[in-house]
Amino acid sequence: MDTELDERLRSRLRDLQASVPGVDPARAHQRHHRRIRTHAIIGSRVPVGLAAALVVVVVGIAAIGSGFSRDPSSASSLQPQLSPAASVTLTAAVQTEAPVVGVDNVQAHIVAGIGSPVVLSATLTNRSGRDDVLVGGSSPSGKVSLYAQCACATPEPTDPTTGIAGVMPNGGLGIPAGKSVSMAPESLLVLYAPAKPIAVGSKIEVTFRFMTSPPATVTAVVLDGASR
Repeated sequence: MDTELDERLRSRLRDLQASVPGVDPARAHQRHHRRIRTHAIIGSRVPVGLAAALVVVVVGIAAIGSGFSRDPSSASSLQPQLSPAASVTLTAAVQTEAPVVGVDNVQAHIVAGIGSPVVLSATLTNRSGRDDVLVGGSSPSGKVSLYAQCACATPEPTDPTTGIAGVMPNGGLGIPAGKSVSMAPESLLVLYAPAKPIAVGSKIEVTFRFMTSPPATVTAVVLDGASR
């Protein structure tokens, strides 16, 4: 087969020499023969599977490169970018804050009762977007519970826990969204069973606790009952 191919090539080169002056048919034949042998050697030494793998690697590198910015001056070119949906989710999470009830105009008075209890009243402002309820309180100075004034017949009954006349336990004081509610005179927090006697003029720390809003801690100066 090689002999026939060489014969055809020599014939073709002779024709070319006749049509194009200055062409050496022997040298042209040698160069062409070397190219054929080089291609044959490369093809026999590189397996088809390896050649396909090389193509895949080249294509993969090109695909990875296209995912980055080609502007080297941009420091954010290699930073991951949030999709619009992710941005919306993050915004919603930032805006979803715990509702807050403000506690202002706090008044604390010692009244007659067991262990000289202290009654507290305040103005509660619901700054959240939903209704809330004052459910009680706490204090390092003693126990705290929510009470309501009792519209009772005379003589008024005395609460057995606090010893205060004319009050009864209150399950909760409603605070509408965006509104302010004054606790007095219907509702009040009562600090009772103090850890130590509370004197007029001393300061006490009381935490107001709500159904949904975070607790609010205030400090109040204790006044005597006559100024209530």
